[in-house]
Amino acid sequence: MTGLSHLEADVRPAATLRTGTSQRPGPLAGKPMSIRDFPQSPAGSLSTVLSNLPLGARVLDIGCQGWTVVHRAESLERMDLRHSGCDLDEGTGVIHGEFRRADLCREPLPWEDDQFDCVVMSHVLEHLTNPHEAFGEAVRVCRPGGTIFVETPSDRSVRWSFPWAQHLHLILSYWDDPTHVGRPFTPQALYRMSIYWSCIPLVTRYDQRLIDMVLLPLLLLKALVTRDVDSGIAAWWRATGWCCYGVFSKRQDVSGKPPMNYFSFKGVRARTLDIGQG
Repeated sequence: MTGLSHLEADVRPAATLRTGTSQRPGPLAGKPMSIRDFPQSPAGSLSTVLSNLPLGARVLDIGCQGWTVVHRAESLERMDLRHSGCDLDEGTGVIHGEFRRADLCREPLPWEDDQFDCVVMSHVLEHLTNPHEAFGEAVRVCRPGGTIFVETPSDRSVRWSFPWAQHLHLILSYWDDPTHVGRPFTPQALYRMSIYWSCIPLVTRYDQRLIDMVLLPLLLLKALVTRDVDSGIAAWWRATGWCCYGVFSKRQDVSGKPPMNYFSFKGVRARTLDIGQG
């Protein structure tokens, strides 16, 4: 990849990370994973991915303000992981890894090809005018055999809106956030997009929990009484399947950025599509 010189000034050194005894990689490290290996929730699936990365693995968080991936890794006692992140700016918090500025609507990611064992894009695609190209960039910087985690609003996020409660700053509809310039996705759309970019889809799901569906009235009442808006929004999202997510593996035989190969699935029998195992 060329044209990185103009980005060097935007590289920020890492703050001192927590140190301690690193957890050994999980039992799935170095082994092919399938849908059965992932919990129902995106948080649990991301934890599964991080737990089973090799020692000293490199992790990239695209849209890293808050450095939630770092905190998740620390909660798993994976202090050996090496973190990088990019965003439009570094925000006001402590930088917990190598930081580089990036505007994916206008430029490629400021890293060379095949650099990271894991790439995370959580609630990024909906803010981009070119989500397909951004996913391709995630594939480009991911190493062959590496893992890509994506979470984004789903098609179910457009069903409801509460225009009489603006003062509560709720995001109950996809369109409540004016920075959402892209499109909501379905699990099937994430599945297909990964195949177009020469990846192997391991799991794609809605984030919908039965317990939140059953207890939603009580959870919303609790949020109203305690004025904890964030917990109410989280309960609404989980009850309605507001988000969807996917975990994908870059094929072992693919280096750098492959061409996006669109094709129709018409006439393709279920479970017979040869997407390659590397």
